Amino acid sequence: MQIAGNVPGGCANLVLFPDVDLSIACLSNTDIARLPMQLPYYFADHLLGLPKSKDWLFEACPVMTQKGYESKDEYVQGFLPDRIEGRPCLHDPSVLAGTFFNPVHGEISIFTKKVKKLAVDSSEAVPGKQEGKNERVEEALFVKLRYWEGRLDHYHFDTFRAVLKDFAVVLGTLVTFQTDASGQVNNILVQLQDDIFKFSRKPEPKTDQKEEAQEDYQRGVIFGLGIKTLDNLSKP
Repeated sequence: MQIAGNVPGGCANLVLFPDVDLSIACLSNTDIARLPMQLPYYFADHLLGLPKSKDWLFEACPVMTQKGYESKDEYVQGFLPDRIEGRPCLHDPSVLAGTFFNPVHGEISIFTKKVKKLAVDSSEAVPGKQEGKNERVEEALFVKLRYWEGRLDHYHFDTFRAVLKDFAVVLGTLVTFQTDASGQVNNILVQLQDDIFKFSRKPEPKTDQKEEAQEDYQRGVIFGLGIKTLDNLSKP
């Protein structure tokens, strides 16, 4: 009997041999190395005097660990289609920004942020010396899903690539902005590992609606104060 699992930054494996009253637990502070998955069988072979069927430490463990690193590299890179060069985005970054919602994953935020970019001006280059360098500020798109956040880099057409990061998880993804018949971007498709999820733009409250809400609140406060004042005056 076996139960195993992992979380970002750690894994655990518990193997039970009830017929011989033996339990072996292995814990690790990494979620990639597969030693905790193979070590119980190495101990069981020696403790129970079983014939050696596999070299758990020097054959099985390195192979499984290598597969773990390859799988992680795939998730970091993302499952990307072939890129089509020279196909720009149709919209300005400010048009793409907003909050989008999916019933399963909740809200995802697309926003712009000013970032510094090192520009190299070849016209300032001096023969035999390093080219002249300066910094310029540009607007860049970012995406945030729960505690993951990353910069959106243009891939092709209205599709952007992002690497979402938190303290222990790095995940490559694609975000595609969908333009409807009115020319507005009201939906995005987000690729999370092998699946694609649709997020719909959340409508922002109109300015007049915000003002009406504030006026209603103020009227309610004034009305409440008025009632309280009349109540105090009516008391003997």
